[in-house]
Amino acid sequence: MLVASRIERLVAAGEFERLVDEVLRNGRPATLAARLRLTSSEAVEPAALGLGLARLVEVNYRPGSAECALARGLVDRQREDGAWGGDGARGSIVGTAAAVKGLLALLRLVDPLGVGRAVVRSVDEGLVGQMRCAVERGLGWLASRGEAWPWLGIGEESEEGAVSEGDGGRGLLGDSMESAVVLWLLSDEPWARGVLRLEELSEAAEREGLGRDARTAPLLETAAARACGAAAASVAARRRVA
Repeated sequence: MLVASRIERLVAAGEFERLVDEVLRNGRPATLAARLRLTSSEAVEPAALGLGLARLVEVNYRPGSAECALARGLVDRQREDGAWGGDGARGSIVGTAAAVKGLLALLRLVDPLGVGRAVVRSVDEGLVGQMRCAVERGLGWLASRGEAWPWLGIGEESEEGAVSEGDGGRGLLGDSMESAVVLWLLSDEPWARGVLRLEELSEAAEREGLGRDARTAPLLETAAARACGAAAASVAARRRVA
């Protein structure tokens, strides 16, 4: 079992690839192709911090200094354009999705009403505001990947008259693996589902055959199951309130 102290040691030692591997082996199984993307040089640091933070939230009943340190690390590492990671000119889609996942996991715990106020004394409200801003900027950057998605319809002509397929083509967010990883990480996050139009992305992924590709199909299956679980939990919560 990957415990909080182990996560803290790996982060302190800068062993980001090992941290990603250990998180994946402890409740977040992924295909080898997805693992290679998450541990690539352009994605591994934000992926490790984001997945590590999400894991900390799962194993700790109450957030403390470890969760705050990882959250601050992610906020501090965010690029000016809203992305995380990358090769200098362009951010990393999978690294950004993982960073957003970690921040959303902590925000759900410390700011469940989404009003920018911490309900846990150990978390500073200033950090909560910074996390919400970072998530908003990160999702905005992800939504901007690819001309044709999500604002232009698939195969529609751009203002210049040419058919635009976007960076990943025909409605995908980035390439096939990037789209699958985004769905795998964020399909159960309502904020991300709205901003990124993940239902449409899921449909595009199926049209492009990702559900028949051994590298991406398991990720889409997990994403669909998590989305259904999140929807059921949302309905149950509304019924309790009513």
